[in-house]
Amino acid sequence: MDRPGHYRCDHCGSLFVHQDAKKAGGTGRSLSADGRPAKPIIGGAVLLVAVAVVASLFLVTESDPEPPSPPAPKVTSSGHEVREANAAKMEAAAAEREAAAAAAAEQPEPKPDAVPDNVDHILNPELVTAAPEPEPEPEPIRIEAYQPLSGCECKADLDGDGKREAIQLALKASVVGTWITSSGTSREVAYDFIVRPKKKGEPFRLPLEKQTAPPRRRRGEVMDVGVACETDRMIVAAGQHVTAWSLRSQSAEWTTELPASFIKKGSRPPTTGPTIHCAKMRVRKGAVTVQLPGGTVALSTDTGAES
Repeated sequence: MDRPGHYRCDHCGSLFVHQDAKKAGGTGRSLSADGRPAKPIIGGAVLLVAVAVVASLFLVTESDPEPPSPPAPKVTSSGHEVREANAAKMEAAAAEREAAAAAAAEQPEPKPDAVPDNVDHILNPELVTAAPEPEPEPEPIRIEAYQPLSGCECKADLDGDGKREAIQLALKASVVGTWITSSGTSREVAYDFIVRPKKKGEPFRLPLEKQTAPPRRRRGEVMDVGVACETDRMIVAAGQHVTAWSLRSQSAEWTTELPASFIKKGSRPPTTGPTIHCAKMRVRKGAVTVQLPGGTVALSTDTGAES
């Protein structure tokens, strides 16, 4: 309070007359700092209101977000442009595939890694084949276990000294199978033949097979067997085969198949079980005569060919 009964405005510096001072005879007008009458107070109020409005507008303008920009117009390509674009993509893909194939072809084949000699290899089971079972060792010949066959004998040169000595077939047989058919019971017989010198020398076993004479096995208990000798060979006929056995190598030299089974002429006594009917065959001028149901056939003793 600069003067008695006056107040100074803290904002604009104007002096105002207190109400009590005005009643006491004051002029009732406000005075400026220099004592001159002050401007009406309404002018300052208007100014303050204007400043507040402008400030509020500025704040609202600053806080409002910018409106979103309108979407860009959508451009639609024509059908021709789409086809050209697809064709270009397909050409590019084909070029990439060709380049990849060429690069793969140029790659060298991988070399297998070197394997040291002391490494154990695990074999593929599908590539491993079972080893063939070894042939069973032939049993030693016990001469007493074989039955000499009367009539299945002839004379041959065993030592190559020109002397002919008597030899004979002996047999050990066993039934290994039985079949019951409409015509009766049929049995399969396994044969074990040996050549037995009558005077000197060791017997030996004939290495029989399915298609030798005699055969290793035969269905039927009765078999006709023909025997003939020529130098160092024993020629045997049985079933539909004729075999020349070398007495020196103890193996088959040749085997010939007959058009029919060899038969023994004449009557046969009734028998039971495995039975052999022996017959002697004639050898003349290097040919052996074999009896068949409808006649005879002559075979070369050297080759087995029909002569």
